[in-house]
Amino acid sequence: MTDGAADINGASADSKRPRLSSASVSEPARVQAGTCRRLRGGTNTGSLQGVKVASADPGITGVMPTMLDDDDISTAKPADRSSIPYPRERRSPEDAVRELAEPAAGSSVRTFLIADVRGYTRFTNDHGDEAAARLADCFAALCEGVVGEHGGRVIELRGDEALCVFDSSRDALRGAVALQAAFMQAVADDPALPLNVGMGLDAGEAIPVRGGYRGGALNLAARLCSIAGGGEILASEGVIHLARKMDGLAFVDRGQVTLNGLTAPVRVLQIAREGDIPAGLPPLQPILVTHPTNLPDDSTLFVGREEEIAAIAGLVRDPHIRLVTLTGPGGTGKTRLALRVGNTLLYDFQDGVFFCDLASLTDASLVASTIAGVLGVKEEGGQDLTGTLTEQLKAKHLLLVLDNFEHLLDAGHLVAHLLDGCRDLHVLVTSRIPLHLSWEQEHSVPPLSLPDAHRVRDAASLSQYESVALFIQRARAAKDGFTL
Repeated sequence: MTDGAADINGASADSKRPRLSSASVSEPARVQAGTCRRLRGGTNTGSLQGVKVASADPGITGVMPTMLDDDDISTAKPADRSSIPYPRERRSPEDAVRELAEPAAGSSVRTFLIADVRGYTRFTNDHGDEAAARLADCFAALCEGVVGEHGGRVIELRGDEALCVFDSSRDALRGAVALQAAFMQAVADDPALPLNVGMGLDAGEAIPVRGGYRGGALNLAARLCSIAGGGEILASEGVIHLARKMDGLAFVDRGQVTLNGLTAPVRVLQIAREGDIPAGLPPLQPILVTHPTNLPDDSTLFVGREEEIAAIAGLVRDPHIRLVTLTGPGGTGKTRLALRVGNTLLYDFQDGVFFCDLASLTDASLVASTIAGVLGVKEEGGQDLTGTLTEQLKAKHLLLVLDNFEHLLDAGHLVAHLLDGCRDLHVLVTSRIPLHLSWEQEHSVPPLSLPDAHRVRDAASLSQYESVALFIQRARAAKDGFTL
């Protein structure tokens, strides 16, 4: 298990995150923190060194998604937890097996909480395995005690990480806040055990399997945990919708974040006791998703057109506008503008943004094969290339950029056919004239802004005009130190 936010935001991320105040820590949290104090002098290391899996119930191993890969879901032999104090009444192995280990006939909505100790690997390297084991034991004891008091269950432990399940989103949120308070109290009592913990929660249908649960809610909870700073609790909209308003708790919208392995941005909310969320929270650091593309790198700085780029990107994003054509005379910068818009939209199209240069074609019948070559689509036996393209693209959320279309207007029927058959396909075209298709939204590209001779005061003010700024950029590329 990696160190979550420390790996995403850099080594100093934890120090930059706002910490919640330790005021109003509940008495149960203080009792649980006392468990950690009893552990400090103990010799138990069990299997909590490193990242071996331990379960809150003997004989049961959990199913916890890692922060790195949705598909990397593993089970392991249960660790010996016999010497770890359990603040709550333990169930018998037989009860645990009946409750968790036998697959159920169907799924039900549950709320999952994943908690991760930030800096655990670094702490282990700096202080050794015995100190890391004491930290893991304290973390485990607090999780089991506080989660149990709030109606939840810890179904898997990995030393520095815990997977918990609740039947109620309200119980899960209150349990998460109480757990953070317990961690803070434990740190106040013993700064040598730095329980700097981030948490993520999501709710959804989950299917019980032998050893735990399967479901998308576990994956999203893991992703939210991965971007939570130490002391933070991040939850999905689904959890907040189920819990509704809760006295004593505050929810703050942290915006939408694109997370690895998920097809759409996720709105993230932070939860804490009222008055404990500081003002001026930093923006969340997303785990950027790399979508496929063949867009060429731009070797020169793009000058101007910020408002125009935003306007065109808005048209392309509109689900009701499937074809946008940038028109204008040659030399107005249509191609570079289209490439810039394509780069702006890279994270909007799950299946990528692809650029097709049609300038060298002289035959409209070759447009289909050119598109197929860019997308890596091969003609299948018994089906023409247009049909193969349609079949391959009909389930794709993809942006196709067709550059220099004006001399290939006879291929307009191909574009229309693809748009008709592929509901999530969007096309951005550059052409001196429109295609005159029913899907089409034309956007005329004007030349870069020119200086107004009546308003220019000095040479320095000329650089504020886009055309002059471009001229200066190209002149300096040819002659270092060029000035007007």
